[in-house]
Amino acid sequence: MWYCRSEADLMNVVEQRIQHSQREGDFENLSGKGKPLEMVGNPHADPDEDIAYRVLAKNGFAPEWVELNKDIRFRIWRWRAALRLAWQQQQEDTERDECEKQQKWTTLLMQFEEELQDVNRKVFLNILYTCIPVNSQTLH
Repeated sequence: MWYCRSEADLMNVVEQRIQHSQREGDFENLSGKGKPLEMVGNPHADPDEDIAYRVLAKNGFAPEWVELNKDIRFRIWRWRAALRLAWQQQQEDTERDECEKQQKWTTLLMQFEEELQDVNRKVFLNILYTCIPVNSQTLH
């Protein structure tokens, strides 16, 4: 029995087999030759799960990890925008002395850190969702 030592070895074997089949004409008389492929679903997914996800998507539902990922991306975008704005306002503040500005900035940084910790908790949860079996996930 032959074993692959690396992904590159496997790819070489696959490529060699494809080239061999092309030379032998194995691809010449395939049904549907010259016609576009009908890619209805995900060819790598379990057919039952693929059908279920398509039905759910058509009706406006998504797996929890998809919704969580959207929320994480939005929160990161909002956090970065708020941090940029706070820094800009801090730099443009001419009404306070340096001590007051530093106190205000320190308070803001603590708030930003709390928000970022919340985002990190959601990222961790999302990692767990994507690593557990699909049938134990909930849908939203």
